[in-house]
Amino acid sequence: MKYKKFSIVLLTSSIFFLSGCGSNNDKSPESIEVNSAALYPEGIAYYSKNDRFYLGSYHKGKIVSVDTKGNIYPFAEDDTLVTIVGIKIDTQNNRLIACNTDLGFGTKSSNATIGQLANVVVYDLSSGEKIHSYNLSTLYQGGHFINDLTLDKEGNIYVTDSFSPVIYKITATGKMSIFSQDAQFVVEQGQFGLNGIAISGEYLIVAKSEGAKLFKIPLNNGDVVQEISVNQNLNSIDGLLVNSNNELLVVSNNFTGQGYSEAVYKLTSQDSWSSASVVDTFNVEGNVYPTTLASKNGTIYANYSHLPALILEQPNVDVFTIQKVIF
Repeated sequence: MKYKKFSIVLLTSSIFFLSGCGSNNDKSPESIEVNSAALYPEGIAYYSKNDRFYLGSYHKGKIVSVDTKGNIYPFAEDDTLVTIVGIKIDTQNNRLIACNTDLGFGTKSSNATIGQLANVVVYDLSSGEKIHSYNLSTLYQGGHFINDLTLDKEGNIYVTDSFSPVIYKITATGKMSIFSQDAQFVVEQGQFGLNGIAISGEYLIVAKSEGAKLFKIPLNNGDVVQEISVNQNLNSIDGLLVNSNNELLVVSNNFTGQGYSEAVYKLTSQDSWSSASVVDTFNVEGNVYPTTLASKNGTIYANYSHLPALILEQPNVDVFTIQKVIF
């Protein structure tokens, strides 16, 4: 269980390419309470056809949907699901795609899966039937904690790995490969590397937890990796979201609750993400450990995961919040 010891240094995150930005003028709820003991949701996505959010459980290894009143509906759960982090809804192909991995804090964690499980699972969004499961651990020799994913216009899936310095690609036809591998992704054992991932135009934008760094990578050339110069320290980076204004929203959380406040930052760029500036901040209150973001028809919501309570073996949290983000 060695991964438990260093997971308190940094936790995980997810990133999605969705649209819009919250405002005070819409009628969406300010917050949605999810009453589900020890769920510890990490990834979040929204599906407009049924007006529900989808949450992946870090602890229980399942996926549920939640309506705007907080009612919970089962979506996917079986013995192969251990820790669900990044989630993406592919509306064009009616799919839900999720990262299934293991850091050692799941009810189904085992010595065979901790730090090794790296499966991308694909479900039919209507029926909940599992369509595919892709084992990415065979592509790179090393530890694995696949963290987040995104899709391009052609339906190709890109996946980050926090324990190995690579980004994987699964084509629309199901071919798996390493899309990008770079020395800038490397971290010392015990640290989290690559985390969230999103698409802006012709580039992937990728977060690295250690050092709170952002990179851009052309979709047509995974060998070209450029660090994005940001005008201020982001403290930590978890989930990312690119909205319809091509602004990058960055979740910053704090495991200890000391030193800096948790927040969602809004970044813009004038040079195709060679550099970026923080132009606005949504301050998060209460040491709730926000992880990821989703857009509900243009209104942004953050998932409050409370993951430190799980990692530090504190009393279980029973109620989790999906909170509107207003800049």
